[in-house]
Amino acid sequence: MKILAVGDIVGKCGVQKLKDCLPSLMQKYEIDFCVVNRRKRS
Repeated sequence: MKILAVGDIVGKCGVQKLKDCLPSLMQKYEIDFCVVNRRKRS
């Protein structure tokens, strides 16, 4: 099983970039599961 862990996504731009890139990355590297940590702005 391949797991991708992504940490510290910041802001709307970071979330949008991840939404754009994640599907192709998961397909290219045959990722089974992804965990993402989004950092809130303080």
